[in-house]
Amino acid sequence: MKKKSILILASVVVVCALGLIASQVFDWNVDTENASGNIAKSSRFSRKTATESLSNMEELIQNDASYKDGIVASYMIMQTRASQFDALVDMSNEVAGDIPEFESVLKDMNKVRPMVDNVCASLADAGKDLSTSLGGGACPDLAQNTINASLAYTTLQKQNSLANRFIAATDDYLKKAEGNDRLKLVRDQWLDYQQMTAALDGDEKSAEELQKKGHLLLPSQSITALGSFTVGKQLSLMGGAGLSHALAVDNALSNGLSGGAISEIYRVLANATDEVLASHTDELLANAGDKVLGSTQDVARLSNATGEVLANHMEELAEVAGKGLSAITGGELGLRNGITTETLGQRTSVFSLYNNPEIIRSFSEIVVRLNADGLGNGVDGKGLNLVGPALCHNMGEFIGATAAGERAELKFF
Repeated sequence: MKKKSILILASVVVVCALGLIASQVFDWNVDTENASGNIAKSSRFSRKTATESLSNMEELIQNDASYKDGIVASYMIMQTRASQFDALVDMSNEVAGDIPEFESVLKDMNKVRPMVDNVCASLADAGKDLSTSLGGGACPDLAQNTINASLAYTTLQKQNSLANRFIAATDDYLKKAEGNDRLKLVRDQWLDYQQMTAALDGDEKSAEELQKKGHLLLPSQSITALGSFTVGKQLSLMGGAGLSHALAVDNALSNGLSGGAISEIYRVLANATDEVLASHTDELLANAGDKVLGSTQDVARLSNATGEVLANHMEELAEVAGKGLSAITGGELGLRNGITTETLGQRTSVFSLYNNPEIIRSFSEIVVRLNADGLGNGVDGKGLNLVGPALCHNMGEFIGATAAGERAELKFF
């Protein structure tokens, strides 16, 4: 009974910790003075972004549902994209490490590995603090750690030219060589990563250029090629595909699956975490201590204990999640490479996001809400094709304001 109570309480903390966006629809704003096209058209629904100091972040999260939604959604975007970048650097080395034409770009990619690790570590710290705060616990370092994580992420984004270089190197290489689907997949995934970059930046020119480059693989071929990589990398890229689908940004992997299957990705990841926790209740109990709730410190302690259990069982988490992903992709994704510490390596950025399943579960709820309102397809209730671009651009602004230590208030409608 005690074990069952601990597991239930862990779920409660998870729900409280990242009860993302289920209560409301986002309020969005967009800057129209320097925008054009779809972004400019959204002016009738937008307001100016208001900024103020983030010294009161704990109070804002506790009392301002709109701000809480924005800060947790921005965390989702930053963590997912950092995980994508991490995985794609590994995959780039894997598919092109022995091709001379890629030596220069891979050398520069590998130089930023310490930065990627630092960004992922910073995001993990911020996520832990955010989880504690949302659960009602005191977290005096929340604002500083969130600002640090946002700043680290925006610093990493300055390295996105590496993606363009890999795309160009692949296109040049394929003019004289056949290449295989694994190389083409990585090239296409860097292109998808940059399409999301353009959407978050509100950069329509870059978006158009990327669209012209196009994908080398058909969506079904992309899914098949992804199945040849380890499960950790599959999770990172499928998470990115889910994010692209939710924000109405083109993505080869999401194009290969139905909207329902893409939405299932979040459920699969959340359920995998629940299953691992359920199978290691004794360990969770030991790490959490006899007292579970009763003070704000206990909220943080249980959250930390949950993270420790999952970190100790990454291979099991990857195996369970991999089976779930394989099921929703018709068996194209699976455990072809096996699940070992060697194949997973020490690069665990993807799992820092999934340590708390409610961040995924809650994001799935907002995807359902957006689709119900017609926003997930970039169309508002009046049939105007403008909401998707505005939504992405304003999330990019939100992240930038947080990195600058300011409060961004996003209002839409």
